[in-house]
Amino acid sequence: MTKRSKCFAAPAEVDPNNGDSQRNLANALFDHDLVDDAAVHAARAVALQPNDPGAHDVLGRTLAATGKLVEAREQFERALQVAPGDPDARADLAKLQRFMTGR
Repeated sequence: MTKRSKCFAAPAEVDPNNGDSQRNLANALFDHDLVDDAAVHAARAVALQPNDPGAHDVLGRTLAATGKLVEAREQFERALQVAPGDPDARADLAKLQRFMTGR
C-alpha cells in the first residue's frame, strides 16, 4: 500500500462503518491499481451509504476493471439516479457504453 493509500486506510480502520472513509479508501486503492481491494471497500461504501453516487461510481469502476460490465453499468446508472448531474458517473457510463458497443 502506498503512502497515499495508507492515509485513507487509517480513517476506514478507525471507523469501518464510515461510508465516506470506505469510499475514499476504495478510490485511493483503485488509483493504485489495487482493484480487488478497492472493490471490497467500494462495496462496503455502497452498503453503508446507498445514496452516495461516488460510492456507486467507484464500485462501477472496479466492476468494469474486472470484466463485470453489466454490473458496472448498473452501478453507474444507480449513481446517476441518485445524482443525475454527477460528471464522474456520467463519464464512466459513457466510456463503458462505448467499450460495450465497440465504438
